[in-house]
Order: sequence, then C-alpha cells, then structure tokens
Amino acid sequence: KDFYDSILKHAIAAKYRISMASLYLGIGKLESDLVNAIQQNLADNKELKVNILLDYSRGTRGKKNSKGMLMPLVKQSTNCRLSLYHTPMLRGITKRLAPARYNELIGLQHMKIYLFDEKVIISGANLSNDYFTNRQVCFVCYLYTEELYQCLIFRIVMLR
Repeated sequence: KDFYDSILKHAIAAKYRISMASLYLGIGKLESDLVNAIQQNLADNKELKVNILLDYSRGTRGKKNSKGMLMPLVKQSTNCRLSLYHTPMLRGITKRLAPARYNELIGLQHMKIYLFDEKVIISGANLSNDYFTNRQVCFVCYLYTEELYQCLIFRIVMLR
C-alpha cells in the first residue's frame, strides 16, 4: 500500500500542481478517496492546477468508469482538466466493429507518471485498487529539475 499512500499524501499536500498520466483510474473506495482528496485540495487552494490524462478506451469502459469518477473534479473547478487520449488508429469501421476491451489492442495511452509540485513519481502501476493493495508495485519518486518537468509535461500535453 506504499504506492497508494505516497500518491494520496502528495495529492493532499500539493500546493500548485498535480499532473497525472495513467491508463485508467479504478472505481473503488481507495480511488474514490483519492479523488475526494484532490477535490478537497482544489476547494481549499485556488492556486492548484490539476491535469489528468487517461486512455479514452479504458477510461470510458463500462457504465461506472474513470471518466465518471473524475467528472465531479472537472465540474467543480476550472483549474481541473481531464484529457482522454484516443488513438488515431481506432477510427471509422475499426472503431465500430471492435468491441470494448478488444479496441484497446489497437492502441492506448499507457504512461504512469504522477507529478505533484516538485515531485515526480514514475511507476508501472495504474491508479486502481489492484495496484494499491494486491500487487508488488515498483515506483520511483524524484525531486525534479525544471528540465525534467518540462520534458514530462510536454509528453503528457502532447497526448491530449
């Protein structure tokens, strides 16, 4: 649970920037608690800017999904932006014929980079209960330089 605790701690403490790129956000209690923590931080701190990048196909799969979990943040504040990467390879007849789950084989956004003010967490873990509780998760937390931040944020922004 170290990964979850680290993400949650940084989300609560962030003063001016939260930028997260992940395949998806889960829909359980821990994920809801994370969203609530970010929502509370946004309400308390008008300087905070939140940018979240998820994969479109994975983030909108099912009736209860990542996008639905995050929409309260987007509706609450103009300082929060949710971006969903949609692979250009999934268009036209391919999009119409490929069922959910299988359409993810065509291409998706798979970064797992989490930025909180001057801290960067690079991981192989998505933002979901399985990674928070049931898996051995490797992650690295850096204090970054401006050059590293600009490189990472460029990658996240370019995929919107």
